[in-house]
Amino acid sequence: MATGGDFFKAGQHGPTEPLHVPRNHMKLCQHLSSGGKLLRKSLSLPVLTVTLLCISLASAPLAFSDAEQGLRFSTAVTVDGSFVQIHDPVFGPDNGSCVVYVATLTDPASFRQVESGVVRCNGTSLDGSCSGVKYVEVLDNHGYNCFPHGSFLNSESHAFKVVRNLNGAQVATGYVDGQGYEQGGGFLGNAFAGSMAEYTRPDAVDCTGWSGTEHFANFQRFIYGSGWDYVGGSSSTQCWTVGAINSTGDWNASH
Repeated sequence: MATGGDFFKAGQHGPTEPLHVPRNHMKLCQHLSSGGKLLRKSLSLPVLTVTLLCISLASAPLAFSDAEQGLRFSTAVTVDGSFVQIHDPVFGPDNGSCVVYVATLTDPASFRQVESGVVRCNGTSLDGSCSGVKYVEVLDNHGYNCFPHGSFLNSESHAFKVVRNLNGAQVATGYVDGQGYEQGGGFLGNAFAGSMAEYTRPDAVDCTGWSGTEHFANFQRFIYGSGWDYVGGSSSTQCWTVGAINSTGDWNASH
């Protein structure tokens, strides 16, 4: 896991302030204590006891038993929001798997996360409800839910955002193209902004038999009182190639 922490002022071009949406869905987020890898697990299995790896690593969603991820994340520990634009995504999941591109906001201390993005699957679906859609996914200790919010074309560009409803609030809302949707509660303190490419399936995964390519643009963190900043410098990867990030929050992931 590389570390950094360079931030660039976004000025007038950052995404808009959050809207309040009176809906609350949450999901459990856990780390796998092995080499920085982040675990997805099925609801049909018992809750897995794992070791939280590092407070400086933004988490990834739980859904299937395992996942391979290309991730860029903020190193600040008091982030209130995450934003990224996804352009012309390319998906190549093999049978029984999904490829996702998302923005995330994660509190690893309390195992809480909300993410919004796009997913395509082959012979399965994310959380049993999302495939070939824009979506919001929420996590807490009761399980997880993925909420579809319309189909998309691979030639399109879409904007995804997750923001706490108020400064330091325990509730965060997922946004798709500026529209607020589901919420996740239980954010108790530290939170990290992330943008991520992921391959996931309900059994063991490796780096063969699937593909994906995405250009992430305008990746930013939000902090109440200071606004939106571009994020650069920190990354984690399994299987994916994670490209350098520039001063306006653009980076590429490919496999």
